Amino acid sequence: MCIGAASLVLVLNITLLGVSMKWIQQEGIGTAFSGDCKITGRWNTAGYAIINLLSNILFQHRISVCSA
Repeated sequence: MCIGAASLVLVLNITLLGVSMKWIQQEGIGTAFSGDCKITGRWNTAGYAIINLLSNILFQHRISVCSA
């Protein structure tokens, strides 16, 4: 079960990395979005929430395996 959760998080991370590499590069810097600061802030918050969700999946599976 723990290997499955870790594999899921790994696949999601690699997928997100691949998607992020497709963004337009401006002067050698990948830019996901340029424009309104409110929209950029929302994207930043969403990315932070996704990272925390994936981390919590791994953490919860580790606790359930270790406490069994």
